[in-house]
Amino acid sequence: MSFADLLGLLTFEGELTWGELGDDAVVRESLQYAVLNTTLDTMESYSRRAMAALRGEPKPGDAGDPNIVRFVRAVAVAVTRAFGVAEPEGSRRLCGGPVGQVLEALSMADCETW
Repeated sequence: MSFADLLGLLTFEGELTWGELGDDAVVRESLQYAVLNTTLDTMESYSRRAMAALRGEPKPGDAGDPNIVRFVRAVAVAVTRAFGVAEPEGSRRLCGGPVGQVLEALSMADCETW
């Protein structure tokens, strides 16, 4: 599964809370649940929605949630930590932004490699 797939499933199907994002075992279990309950078409839709929110450009249906961008960015950190999968190279719009700062603070990666 790609970073976008993991991000989309955990954001929109995983039913994770803010507090659970720090527990890798819960994140992995949530992914198992999400995979079992999601069709491929839905997973693709979730991937697109999550990546748009990660870029700070949530889709119209998601834009009504004032926390969607922050939550997706927190899920992205959890995905990188729990699964060792990072956002693709071509997507460096977050360098110097909140996710890059969080990753650097956690000593998980520097902005240049994320």
